[in-house]
Amino acid sequence: MKLNRDSIFEAINLLVEDYHLRAEEIFEIAKAWIQAGFKKDFPEFKKADIVIDFNEAWEVRILRKWTIVEDVEDGEKQMDIDTVKKERGSDDVKEGELVWKEITPKNLELSRIASTTAAQTIKQELKKIEKEQIQSKFKDQEGKLIQGTITKVADNNILLEVNKNPIILPPEGQIPQKKYVEGDDIFVCIKSTSGKDGLPDVSESNPDFIKALLKHFFPEVEDGTITIEKIARRAGIRTKVLIKSNNPKIDAIGTMIGKDASRIQMVTNILNYKLEGNGNDREDWLSVSEKVEFIEWTDDKEELVRRCFKPLDLDKVVLKDNDKVIIYVAEDKKALAIGKKSSNVQTASDLVGCKIEIN
Repeated sequence: MKLNRDSIFEAINLLVEDYHLRAEEIFEIAKAWIQAGFKKDFPEFKKADIVIDFNEAWEVRILRKWTIVEDVEDGEKQMDIDTVKKERGSDDVKEGELVWKEITPKNLELSRIASTTAAQTIKQELKKIEKEQIQSKFKDQEGKLIQGTITKVADNNILLEVNKNPIILPPEGQIPQKKYVEGDDIFVCIKSTSGKDGLPDVSESNPDFIKALLKHFFPEVEDGTITIEKIARRAGIRTKVLIKSNNPKIDAIGTMIGKDASRIQMVTNILNYKLEGNGNDREDWLSVSEKVEFIEWTDDKEELVRRCFKPLDLDKVVLKDNDKVIIYVAEDKKALAIGKKSSNVQTASDLVGCKIEIN
């Protein structure tokens, strides 16, 4: 492949049409492509500092660069200051200056193998740029809720499309028992804008998802009128949210539940999901919703424990030490205190910050 004006312009035009890159991004990719191919054909320069440049006629110039040092540690990239003084016939040489030498071959043409290497370099650079572009789009979205469409379910990963950007929902961010179906819309929370492979790290199973959900739908939470003190969650089963009103005129629990439970219903509707049934018809699948409970904050530990098990009335609460609480309930109420898959006692333990035993 000849590296001339026509071949370079052809490559640049493809980058412009297919990827809509900025001029500086295109030039950097073109330089990386030429450098990778050149080093493949000329392995003697593999470890050298090589700089690719273009003259006014768009002809490629390949320059080798050395840094002037007192003591050479890397002969491929450094040059002794005394040597440079002798070559220049002058003592006006300073450590840290650069020495340049043009090494452009007379007929610059990449071999087929070098062209393949250069093409791989372009793909790597484009992939890097695409990830950077996605990160920039979501840079201010950390901790927030976004909506995406499921485009593929494979290898335990869920591929989403969010505003035409690909996002991966990993296994640890999924509801364990939920059935994910291509074409469905779901909400996820952005945990970090630079997760695995440079893509945003998202989840719908962690406590931060609930926090993002409440901030998204409840202006009182977003503006700080009601603060979320702590969240304990067993994804897909039960969540307990410890809340506090910062305005004596605002009832935190009543505000979050809403008139006729309208506001809490809005939350549970988002948390609705399907369990696959025996048949192929999705209408026959079991519909499930995660139970969400709001608990008003108090610094009285015994009272907090009691509130965590409402509407169940506890017979007795014994605070053994900082790491253990024993609650006493009627025998026929123990199953309610424990909850589905122990979710009630576990989330209560998480919220209180110590192990709760049922007697």
